[in-house]
Amino acid sequence: MADPATELLEQYYNATKGKGAVGVPAAVRVVTLPPSSFVTSWEKRPQAPVEVGLRIVGEAALLAEQRAAWDVSKDIEDDGLKVTSMESHAITGIVAAAMCKPKDATASWWDAPGARNQVRTYLTPAAVKRLWEEYELLDRMLSPVSEQADDATVATLAEMVADGSLFADLNDEEEARVRRCFSMIWDTTTRVPTGG
Repeated sequence: MADPATELLEQYYNATKGKGAVGVPAAVRVVTLPPSSFVTSWEKRPQAPVEVGLRIVGEAALLAEQRAAWDVSKDIEDDGLKVTSMESHAITGIVAAAMCKPKDATASWWDAPGARNQVRTYLTPAAVKRLWEEYELLDRMLSPVSEQADDATVATLAEMVADGSLFADLNDEEEARVRRCFSMIWDTTTRVPTGG
């Protein structure tokens, strides 16, 4: 039986008619990172915004990243610090595994081996956090167990956007998350062809 992540990639490839090279699935999501997303000490730091593809990480890779995070953190005596270390290492590893070429979801975004170390070394913490949030949202959007909004909810959201009330009670971080959701919705509805 195929890995669910591979099945999702195949479904996305079939839906998009392979926006990448012939026979190669494109990234499920493309995020543009400004140069400030990369540490200034990196000699290959991009001088202009770059596109980073994101792909769904398979279950085996997720387990491997969690295991690696445990191995790095298991000897920390303070439980709070241990949990923080495990989360940080797991997130970094999953982000590294999810990063791919925009037009080739089978190829790592990083040209050299050791993506996990490159993410930890060359991306700023804010960039890792942003990619993690993008990945979490993407994973939820593609999950068959995530609840879908019904027509009434969609209509209510449209009214709230139109009258400006949608963001009224949200703090800056919550508003940014909602706007990222809208960005994904926009990308999905304007980039993916509908029909054969």
